Amino acid sequence: MDDSFPRGPEWCSVSGSITTTPLLRPCDKCKQTKYKCEREPDSTECARCLWGGFPCIVSPRKPRRQQPRKARCALPEVTSQTETRACLCSPERRAVREATSRLHVLLAREREMRA
Repeated sequence: MDDSFPRGPEWCSVSGSITTTPLLRPCDKCKQTKYKCEREPDSTECARCLWGGFPCIVSPRKPRRQQPRKARCALPEVTSQTETRACLCSPERRAVREATSRLHVLLAREREMRA
């Protein structure tokens, strides 16, 4: 953390005559140090940068990432895969799996008896 950056009440006006209004976006310095960024109505610098003698720079907002086209186009494919999986879980399919499982158990018992 930057020790030269003003903290707490020492950066405020002693007389209390300064009225600060919040910026739409914090300056880079306030954002970096996670302090509330406030500026006087007629000033282009926030109170902390003005008090500390720092350049008050507000970086432009990064553009939001769009969802990749591949992901948007994959929805029909995912839907068909879900439908296919639902068919695999049908009662008929479940009956086949249970019968196969019983058959494996019977074959294992038969092998044990022969051994």
